[in-house]
Amino acid sequence: MSELIEALAAKVDAQLHGSVRRLTARAQELAYETDPAALLAVCRTLRDHPDLRFEMLMDLAGVDFLHYGRDDWETEGATRSGFSRARLAPATRPDPDAPGRFAVVYNLLSISHNRRVRLTVRCPDTAEPVVDSVVMSGRAPTGSSAKPSTCSASCSAGTRTCAASSPTTASSATPFARTSP
Repeated sequence: MSELIEALAAKVDAQLHGSVRRLTARAQELAYETDPAALLAVCRTLRDHPDLRFEMLMDLAGVDFLHYGRDDWETEGATRSGFSRARLAPATRPDPDAPGRFAVVYNLLSISHNRRVRLTVRCPDTAEPVVDSVVMSGRAPTGSSAKPSTCSASCSAGTRTCAASSPTTASSATPFARTSP
């Protein structure tokens, strides 16, 4: 792991200790997981802390982990012919109602520091896989050349993001907005 990634990880860990768990990631990537209850506070800290300043939500993805990690491919003892020649079939079927099956993954960019981080939050309820929404709105940070609609993250406890389908909005949406100095 590079020194830059480790330095960023130290800053994230210092600001969000106990609120995030570091995930295994590829080289030059930094990934964390947080609980749904901590999502908005974590996103606000990632956005607002001067050492972090993850101002841009680059990508948002809904993930279904039902079969994740269940289809392993053995490469050492694989035969040279046949379609599923190296596939190791799991002995049991996954539970489609298991908590944490669905997740929302946020890929964030710090324009100020030219760094990226991936944040995952698992939906606790499989029947209604939703988490509080992180909405993009507001003005660009001072000194940024980015378009206003793509910079400042706004979080709302009333707006819910669904990992499996389109977002729904509750009537009590109370987004916060970052104020410019």
